[in-house]
Amino acid sequence: MSYSQLIQFKRLEERTLIFLNGKQMMFAVFGGFSGLSLANTLDLSGWPVWLAVITVTILGLIIGARFRGLYGYQYLGLLARGLTRLNRTVEPAELYDRPVDADLSYVLGAPDGGALVLRQAPPASERQVTTSYEAAIYRLKPVDLAQYHPQAVRQLMQRWSGFWAGARAPLRLLVHSTPFHAGQVVEDVRAAGLVAREDWRARALTGYGRFLERLTREAAMYQASHEMIVWAGSDVEAQAAVGSLASWLGVSARPAELTPLLESEYELNFDHLAPLDPRQPYIVLLVSHEFSGEWSWADPLVTLLRQTFAISVVVDVERNLSANEALRELVKYENVLTDVLANARSRDPKAEGAMRDVQLAMAKANAGLALHFTTVVVAVKGTTLAEVKQNVEAVRTLTAARLSLVVLPGGQGELLKFFTTTRRREINIPEISHNVTSDGMAIISGPLGFRRRNETDGIFWGIGSSGGSDTYPIWWNGFGRDPDKPAAYHGMFLGKSGYGKTVSMNALLYREAMRATQVVMMEPQGHSKRLVELVGEDGASYNALSMAEMQVNPLDPIYDDLNDQKSYLTSLCRLMLKQVDPERNLSIRESGLLDAALTVLYDGLSDPLHTSARYVPRLEQLCHELRRQGAELLADDLELNYVYGTLGQVYNQATNTDVALEANVVTYDFKDVPESHRTLIYTLVLGRIQRIVRSQGRRRRIVAVDEFGWMAQEPILANIVAMWIKTFRTFGCGIWLAEQDLIRLTGGAASGDLSGHSIVGNSVFQLFFHHESAAARMVSETFPNMEPYLNMIESFPRPQETGMAEAVLRIPDGAYHMYMLLSDIERSLVGS
Repeated sequence: MSYSQLIQFKRLEERTLIFLNGKQMMFAVFGGFSGLSLANTLDLSGWPVWLAVITVTILGLIIGARFRGLYGYQYLGLLARGLTRLNRTVEPAELYDRPVDADLSYVLGAPDGGALVLRQAPPASERQVTTSYEAAIYRLKPVDLAQYHPQAVRQLMQRWSGFWAGARAPLRLLVHSTPFHAGQVVEDVRAAGLVAREDWRARALTGYGRFLERLTREAAMYQASHEMIVWAGSDVEAQAAVGSLASWLGVSARPAELTPLLESEYELNFDHLAPLDPRQPYIVLLVSHEFSGEWSWADPLVTLLRQTFAISVVVDVERNLSANEALRELVKYENVLTDVLANARSRDPKAEGAMRDVQLAMAKANAGLALHFTTVVVAVKGTTLAEVKQNVEAVRTLTAARLSLVVLPGGQGELLKFFTTTRRREINIPEISHNVTSDGMAIISGPLGFRRRNETDGIFWGIGSSGGSDTYPIWWNGFGRDPDKPAAYHGMFLGKSGYGKTVSMNALLYREAMRATQVVMMEPQGHSKRLVELVGEDGASYNALSMAEMQVNPLDPIYDDLNDQKSYLTSLCRLMLKQVDPERNLSIRESGLLDAALTVLYDGLSDPLHTSARYVPRLEQLCHELRRQGAELLADDLELNYVYGTLGQVYNQATNTDVALEANVVTYDFKDVPESHRTLIYTLVLGRIQRIVRSQGRRRRIVAVDEFGWMAQEPILANIVAMWIKTFRTFGCGIWLAEQDLIRLTGGAASGDLSGHSIVGNSVFQLFFHHESAAARMVSETFPNMEPYLNMIESFPRPQETGMAEAVLRIPDGAYHMYMLLSDIERSLVGS
């Protein structure tokens, strides 16, 4: 099967003369007699008689001629109807507002003195039985076929044909492609800047607004919406069609309102729709008259949607014949063609071509494919009449080799109904549908593999690309729409050093901070200082940790529950002992005595998480209680190294590091912490952050860790972060982790480490930068929808070569090839 081949039947017409069809002969003969009758009525004689006969005969030949799929008399009918509607205005309410149904609606009084129409279904016993199908409207989430390998696309097309083979209810697909305008987003950002309390945030939002405004003005970005109308006999049948769409095509659907093609009043003209509001575009509607040539999923329909002007495409399928029904119809065609060829006095190329088409269609029907009667309608927009006509010529030129589109004079008003819930059989235009088998329909439905995002909620992540110059903006709100109940916002940044991973993470954290999200950053290389400098001292806290200046008390409570706190400190003591002597272990007896000593120390703390640092017990008090309990050796080891030794100035003190998380952006730089102490310091800082997160309750917050692989090698640190990812969603806190690849990030996920699996499995988003081949294969194996991007993430160039970082963003609704763009002020992060 050639997956790009479309099947349509050639219309056969009996020909008396080589250039004349049967209808022309019929109208010509009728015209001849009509000419004689006219001459007799007018009492003509001589040559005027012959002139009348010849004139009316020629008119008969003209109205019987076939041009672009329609006969002359059909054009005359459209023209006559167009004359009756010429200059009539049409309003969106006429097309898209559902009429009030007495059986389904009740009119109630409203408090303001008006009336309210409440649509409510009556009980089944009172419901009138009707045979008309109700239109169910769904908003679709398409897949992105542009990212798949051509061989994979062929396999997908076979699956898509399975959906069409089972389709029975009339369907209509509508796709609207429009240039993206961020006017409302810019206004919202400016408004937020005007009411911002902090000076740094007001400055940042002002600059961010200028960046978005310039971006949408200079960059060619577009958005698209996909909808489907199903005329089903029942809700169950409609849901079955939607379920089949998801299982066969991978396209999800949800109930929605139909997007109107018209947003204001328009005047109907012969060949276009003219807006009464000068701010609205002119519209020209075209309809398919012939399918020809070799099609692919991307050409010609997706090619149309990728144009730089607004355009909408409708694929209407009025009838679906099952394989058996199609065979019965095809046999009739075959019998007719066999008779025509048997009685032909000479070769009839048209009949021979039709026979080949019919036999091929029969073979497909025998294989289980169905037959579908399909119409394609295209709406082209332009700001002026001259521009829209120029756009129409561009559309017809692009599609000439595969899809012939025509403007039906006087038919604009009827073609407009294809963008409403009006069924094809109720639209008063001649039959122009095309017979297409299910594998052909898989190709025609290619726009369902054309994806652009329309959301503008959350932060701006970058520019998405569906291949070539087709780009669209990516906004995403990881916290969700409810500000009082933030969702889990856990994510991973993976990619080799030098490809934009850290810069991108810092830029996204900065954008989150602008919308009042608290950002906490931990990293071991000093890159966080650039983020602090970008925010400014009035909004950020930079904590350069060093053994010379840092004071941190290991006994600071980080749990409400005493047993959890004691378990944490037991693990911490093991770590502190091993940091001095790798062979030193905590014995069973020492663990029990430590538990008893901690019970005594914490007994006086009524509210551990809110206890001031100066009132929290210190190591010297713990050592004293350990001796009293009989754990002299443990007390001596801790006291010698962490109380009286040089480390006592660090660990036997009240905590002075900014662990209150009072600033909007709080960063911890571990660059100057010796590697031998880094694990312990990381553990203590993580504990303090956990204490604040739990004690302050729900707040929108992000804790980010760069170069997480080093922490992942230490079980205690990996387990703490894995626990955060499981529990911090309760407090509205997201965890962002950055590392070069999955193996380093998990510190052993490939070998079955449970904390590594927990980190990966609970991450909501992933941002993949350049990977080596082996690391890229692990990505595709771990995240199945990343397989189409396997070659892409192996070949991303360095940002220094292209001016921007490339990545694949994977979020709950799909994966997107993305370019990371920085504003002018965010460029100071480069070098991170």
